[in-house]
Amino acid sequence: MLAFVEKCRCAVFADIIRMRPVALAVAGMGAAQLVASCFNCGLPCPFHQVSGQPCPGCGLTRSVLALMRGNVGDSIGYHPFGPLLLLGLITAMVTGLLPESSRQRMIRAIARFERLTGCTSLILALLMLTWVLRLGGLLPLKLV
Repeated sequence: MLAFVEKCRCAVFADIIRMRPVALAVAGMGAAQLVASCFNCGLPCPFHQVSGQPCPGCGLTRSVLALMRGNVGDSIGYHPFGPLLLLGLITAMVTGLLPESSRQRMIRAIARFERLTGCTSLILALLMLTWVLRLGGLLPLKLV
């Protein structure tokens, strides 16, 4: 069991933002989706298009937009992980724009935090739990 827990303590986010072009691409794509959604022309969810069911991230764009307007309650109602997504997008943008020495220090700190806390695995597990609870009707999914 301990070996499994240790494997779950990886630095996924730090690995994603380690390369400057990837960090900027992640932040840029997120920003593009948010801006496009403000004009009702964001990318539709392919999972929902095919299955008719909400995906694990259903509501994240609306959640982040609500949070950016200062509507915390609406943000959580759309998706409880919206604030984390916004924090991740901001972090990706900042690490993409920082000078190299500061950038590497920040990435090392994020990696250390991820490894010490296992937060990445916990967030992914909670994301899946949220999705299952929504599918089962036990956690409301705010659609409008």
